[in-house]
Amino acid sequence: MTARGLYKSLRSFVTFLSFEFLLTTCKWPNGGTVIFIRAFGVTLSVMTVYCIVKQGLDPFRGYEFDMAELKIQILNSVEIFGAVFAGIYLALYSRFSSQWGYLSNLYNQIKQTEASASNDEKILNEWKAAFIEDAIALHLALKPMFAMIINTWGHEAKVAEVFEQNITDGKKVLESLLADIKAVLNR
Repeated sequence: MTARGLYKSLRSFVTFLSFEFLLTTCKWPNGGTVIFIRAFGVTLSVMTVYCIVKQGLDPFRGYEFDMAELKIQILNSVEIFGAVFAGIYLALYSRFSSQWGYLSNLYNQIKQTEASASNDEKILNEWKAAFIEDAIALHLALKPMFAMIINTWGHEAKVAEVFEQNITDGKKVLESLLADIKAVLNR
């Protein structure tokens, strides 16, 4: 296996294990529901590994599966499950909150610059295109609040042109995003 193949395999494994596929493949916008599902799923994964390692390292246990013993181990791990879930949820929510704050501040800066008397249309178009790109990268483009902004700016010819020139497959990405946004806004 090549280094690139190994990287792709590890990336796929981590994407699955971290439930990031909800954001990438399923295209769910980042937010409370996704954070909860991801935290719960990752916690189950961590707890499964924890129980396996605990069982494997205990010198007084045999190697035969015992359902009654599994139930006891699960009950004895409830407090650990809660702590792991809380830690993962906090980490994911903190990251989401930071990303949301960044994108909101970027929007406010763009609007403030638009409102000033000495704004440069070319720079504003570049900024708006960058906003769309950041919203995609942060998995926030399909949140209704940001989707409305992207829908407006994405249909502005000069913004679309800048986006398409600066993103790989920009035209295809923007068309796909605007179609997804249309579905979100029509719900």
